[in-house]
Order: sequence, then structure tokens, then C-alpha cells
Amino acid sequence: MTNFRIMLLSTAAIGLTAVAVTPASAGEVEKSMSMSGHVARSVGIVDNGDTAMFISDDSTRSQSRFKIGASAASEELTVGANVDLRLDGGGNNTGAAPTAESITLNYSNVTLSNNMGTLRIGVSDGAGDEYGVHGSSLSGANGLGMSSSSGAEAKGGFIVKGSGAAGGAEDPTALATTDGNAGFSTGWGNVVRYESPDFNGFSAMVSLTGGATGGGGELVSGNIGYSADYDGVAVAAHLSGGNSSGSSATQDNIWDAGLGIELANGLNFMGAYAEKNLTGTTTQDPEMWMAQVGYDASVFDAGGTAVNITYVNQSDAVVDTSDYTAVGINLTQSLSDYGTDIYAGISQQTYDTSTANYEDITAGWVGVKVSF
Repeated sequence: MTNFRIMLLSTAAIGLTAVAVTPASAGEVEKSMSMSGHVARSVGIVDNGDTAMFISDDSTRSQSRFKIGASAASEELTVGANVDLRLDGGGNNTGAAPTAESITLNYSNVTLSNNMGTLRIGVSDGAGDEYGVHGSSLSGANGLGMSSSSGAEAKGGFIVKGSGAAGGAEDPTALATTDGNAGFSTGWGNVVRYESPDFNGFSAMVSLTGGATGGGGELVSGNIGYSADYDGVAVAAHLSGGNSSGSSATQDNIWDAGLGIELANGLNFMGAYAEKNLTGTTTQDPEMWMAQVGYDASVFDAGGTAVNITYVNQSDAVVDTSDYTAVGINLTQSLSDYGTDIYAGISQQTYDTSTANYEDITAGWVGVKVSF
């Protein structure tokens, strides 16, 4: 681990030194700046067995964002700066009172790029989080919509049955805030990350994330990706993971893998798997399976139409005996000339443990994402 830290920090130092010694006059350097972003809002209904709740909030899959980018490029080197702000417009995502509006820093980093790759320094994803389990999906309906209760438009609690559960009775006071979806991600933070060039469809990343909470140390993560087109058949795959033993008091490592395929006619498939290895003698062994089948088409002149069905299963994710399942249908219609996506969907979610039986959640939603 120590040798890896030294190697990555040495790479950073070499990259920074290259900025000072790269021979390029002011006239050979082209400078540019850009601003972009999007606002994505959704409304929906969550039925948790006892109560149907109206929700209105920013999309928790795409969020609402404002981005600023700047670069100075020559033939030998490109220097970049990136700032990404998350805009939370307030909402009632649990059926309660609207939350306060806020602007938070999502990413802030600098990049040094040449034909040997890119060095990224600052607040960003770790290499093991760059793809995540959704990363190999080729569906046009993947970026918006819902596959689980936390990474989705509809956040709702599960209703837990009371002492009369055997007889089917429910405890009307036990509106649980339990979320069966634990999430399988190495996360983001203050990173030093190297990103390789593309080698015949293959790419690689490795990073060191410092200042992590929990264990107080660092998170080392990496990713190998592949993308190609075989006579109209698109393929995307990844394998990523991280050693979190230095940054977490409860988790040793996490990894995930995924494969996505889209045929020339628009039919697409995706499969993914993720696993956590926890510290200590716990018997809990969190893992997640995800499968997706979808179809992308050009039904209207206004833009592409995409639909997919997503299935997620997580076992032992929250506690040793927990089992969480979600099935969702996502639909996205692009309005290309307006920079707008209209999306909708419905999801069914279940969550149980060996000691508690929770009511299922059914959710439906519609939303609009406007990009600028």
C-alpha cells in the first residue's frame, strides 16, 4: 500500500512538473471556457401499504447540476479546471414538509492531459466509482427513472408489521424509515487519479482518495473498462473495485462488474454484480445482482424514445438476513431541439428480514430534465 501511495504521488509530481517545462508559447495555447448543466424535477405517488404519499423533488438519479469548465490546450498538453455544483431545489421526497434549498460542491478538480493519459487532482469520483453497477448499461432510459427506493425518484419508507404480524395485523404507528437499498459504491472525495488513453477499446483508471472518514486513512480503487462496436452491435463492460480497509472501520473492500450489449435494432441488455467484504467476524456478506432489458427507438422526429425494465436484488445488504428486491419500468422521451427529456415509470419494491416483515412499496412518477 505504501509503495502504491508513493508511486501515485510521484506521478502527480511529474505531471505538475510537466506543466512548467512543456515548451509552448502563449500564441500556441488555445484557451476556452464553458458552462452547462441541467435541472431535473419529478413528481409521483408512493403507496407503502397504509398511506399513499405525493412526492415532488429533484431527480435523485441525475440530480440538478451546474457545471463550469475551462481549459488551455497546446499540441503537447491540455490543462483543465472543472467545477460541478449540485442544486437541490427543495422537495417533499418522503411525503413530509419540503426540504430546504441548497447548493453544494459536487466536484472541483484540475486535470493534466497528453497522449499518455490524464492526471486528475481534486474532488471527484474514485476510480472504483467511475462506473458503478449502472455503468455498463447502454439503455437510453438508464440515466433517469428508478430502480430502487434510494437511487430513484420515489423515496418512501417501508411499513413494518407489529406484534400481530402472524395474524396480518399492522402497527399504524410504525412508519419505518428503513431503506433496503444499501448502495454499492466506493464513493468520491479528494482524489489523485490517473486515467489511461484508449487502447483498442480498453481503458484503465487508478486512484488514491485521501481524507476519508471512518478509518481515517485512504481508499485505493481502480477500474478497467471496455467499449466497442461490432458491425452495429455495441458492447460495454467494466470491472472496478476498491480497498477501503484504510478508510472504513467496517468495510475491507468492494467491487463490481457489468456487461451491456445493444443490438443494431435498438434492443439492449445489461447484467451487473456487486459485493462488499466487511471487517471483523460478522457473517454478513452484502451482494447485489442487477439485470436490465430495454429498447431504444426513433418513434418521433422530436427525439429518441427509450424504455427498459430493471431488476435489482440485494441480500444481506443492511443486516445479515435482509433481502431487498426492486423491479422498475423506465420510459424516456427526448426532445432534442429543446434539450429536454421527459421520463416516467413505475416500480415495485419489497424488503424483509428474519425478524421483521415489511409492506411492499409501489411507486409511480413523471419528470422533466432540461439541459442547458
